[in-house]
Amino acid sequence: MRLVLPILAAALIAGQADAQSLRAKQAQAQADTEIAVLQKDMAASCGKEIKAGYDWATFPDEIFKQRKNPFLRCREGVDALKQLCDSDDGVTRDVIASKVDAYVCRYGKKKAMSYKDGEVGYTTDMRSAINFRFIRDWLLDNL
Repeated sequence: MRLVLPILAAALIAGQADAQSLRAKQAQAQADTEIAVLQKDMAASCGKEIKAGYDWATFPDEIFKQRKNPFLRCREGVDALKQLCDSDDGVTRDVIASKVDAYVCRYGKKKAMSYKDGEVGYTTDMRSAINFRFIRDWLLDNL
């Protein structure tokens, strides 16, 4: 009996990993491709490669079933970083280049920003509007 429980638990965990829908997998692949294009533009503006991506484990399958597109919300962080790097003062670009190594978009119940160890994190609730301004202002106030 002791051996059966760990095997059953492992099977359930594996089943959860496989439970992601084809729609979710397709949407994630498309979003990864789209953000990679923006990442190149951001690198050119910021003078260094800043990795951009998603924490897909935080996005429930339900978002994809509702045909919501995480890229449309998450791209605003890349756009904000790029715009700041393009600023005329030069100081902003230098600060971002020295402090930011990665941008990660997550899903959560409430819109939020974070910064730790070179990673700017944006949590989208997939509902809020005007995310670009929220992200840009947070970056200006916290970097």
